[in-house]
Amino acid sequence: NKTEKTKVIWNDLSDFSKKNYLSVHTPGEKILSLDDLKYFKDNDNGFNYFSMISLKVHKLECLQLCDFKNIRVKFVYTESSDKKYYLVP
Repeated sequence: NKTEKTKVIWNDLSDFSKKNYLSVHTPGEKILSLDDLKYFKDNDNGFNYFSMISLKVHKLECLQLCDFKNIRVKFVYTESSDKKYYLVP
């Protein structure tokens, strides 16, 4: 976090999205009421908690459940090719 790339991404976020990182309370902390939610006013406080996660996906499996037909697909990504396989759901 706190790189030039994350700063560009942070600056492109809407104020509504930035608010997710501006909570005075830590995620999962118990509060008595939603009225107890407090937020920092300064966006720099939110940027301190903002990070970018970069992933390289090698395999991905998707399952779609429907009333009329279930579909299961596996995607395999390699340096030389990408493959898709249908699987029995």
